[in-house]
Amino acid sequence: MSHNHRDYFNDLAPVWNDRMQDDPSLGAHMDRFGISPGQYVLDVGAGTGRLVPYLLARTGGGGRVIVQDIADRMLAEGTRRHGTEAVWLCSDVHALPLPGNLFDSVICYSAFPHFQNKQQALAEMARVLKPGGRILILHSDSSDTLNAFHAQLAGPVHADRLPAAPGMAALLKKAGFRPLILEERTGLYWVEARKLP
Repeated sequence: MSHNHRDYFNDLAPVWNDRMQDDPSLGAHMDRFGISPGQYVLDVGAGTGRLVPYLLARTGGGGRVIVQDIADRMLAEGTRRHGTEAVWLCSDVHALPLPGNLFDSVICYSAFPHFQNKQQALAEMARVLKPGGRILILHSDSSDTLNAFHAQLAGPVHADRLPAAPGMAALLKKAGFRPLILEERTGLYWVEARKLP
């Protein structure tokens, strides 16, 4: 995400949760992905942290949830809504200030189109994942639907695109992942991969 993106999302932060309805399937999606007690989970491009309650409920006291976004006002809104049990990290996804091989899981929900260097963003997610750790790129719509939506918006997100699932798989392979599930249909985009040892 560029600084223009940061300003764009910071400006939207106060009204974001009113505009964006929660997907009622998020809890089931986290169960399907296999978030479990004791895991260290990174929520990338998390905005106001819509996944946070689902992640905290599943990781338990022995786990840790790190919530990353470039827009500080989005994170502040998330902290106000969800508290400080998770760690809220304002940083650029292309250069995460985190040690390597730390996380069991990385989740990127409703954010990937906004990363300006998608290959570099995936390389950073791979770096901070443990070998054998899994990544999930998740959206509540298909790439066609999302890309058409972004194309009719003004501002820096106008050209932001989500690769179709096969294209995402190719990016993941280049970043050191083995794709596991490629599922794309109306109402769901699910690309899951495992970091190679």
